[in-house]
Amino acid sequence: MLLEFSSARPPGPPAAGRRWPRSYWPGGATVAIGVALVLGGGSGANLLGQLVGVLGCCLLANTAVTRRLVAADANREPRRWAIDDDGLRSGNRLGSVHWTWAQVHRAVEYPDRYLLYQSDNPHTATFDVPREPLTPDQDDEFRAFLTDRGLLPAT
Repeated sequence: MLLEFSSARPPGPPAAGRRWPRSYWPGGATVAIGVALVLGGGSGANLLGQLVGVLGCCLLANTAVTRRLVAADANREPRRWAIDDDGLRSGNRLGSVHWTWAQVHRAVEYPDRYLLYQSDNPHTATFDVPREPLTPDQDDEFRAFLTDRGLLPAT
């Protein structure tokens, strides 16, 4: 068996809700309300204003991080996979990963990817193989290969 393909899909499971285009205005408005409370009130309003200002800064930081993740996914350099009887390779110009089949102890099939695990420990290293770039014949061949190795149940 030899499968070679490439994909710009980010590694691992898709992040739920990460494509939502967050806006900076809720965080900015919250910071402005906090500043107004600090400047215009007594000691109780001052403390509340500080808390509201910190909350606004947290909203702004969350928006900035989320937007950077979305931009990084949009500009992701494609990874190239090579899967054969000896093992799996995945990489791009920044680095690569190579696993032999002796390292793979279990596999889980998802609609959008195969996830291969090094052990039964839930915190073990994983190797993802996206299904989107595979042709139906390649997908069937890879699934049969994993089934023959005892990593997936027969259907």
